[in-house]
Amino acid sequence: MEDSFSAWGLRGEGAEAGSPPTIWLVSVNQWERALLRAELLERGLEVIGFVHPEHALYALSLPVYRRPDLMVVDLTGIIKPDVTLPLLAATRLSVVLLGGQLQLRHPVVKQHRWRHIVARPVRLGDLADLLERLVR
Repeated sequence: MEDSFSAWGLRGEGAEAGSPPTIWLVSVNQWERALLRAELLERGLEVIGFVHPEHALYALSLPVYRRPDLMVVDLTGIIKPDVTLPLLAATRLSVVLLGGQLQLRHPVVKQHRWRHIVARPVRLGDLADLLERLVR
């Protein structure tokens, strides 16, 4: 039986070694984040949402969270990408960036290695397919 901690991607005594891959979604857009999270949950993945990258970075320092297998970061709403993106790159996590053409042309995007870069517009199903392939 799964405990409430592992159901939320948290470590607990009941967390099993064979748990599904964990994806962290970071986006200020609540509806996009909620819809993508729901789609990935339907596919059997463990998903945790964050509004800002700083929240996800802080969560990495907390012992209750499992490190994600993949972090998806929507560049929309990131006020200081020249500060935030180097911090994300320094985590050595597998990070997928999602953004519009203008956001993806920011020089700091090209200065670091990312697992994948997705340009808008993108269909929800196509994005979910990509993320599932990256973690399985």
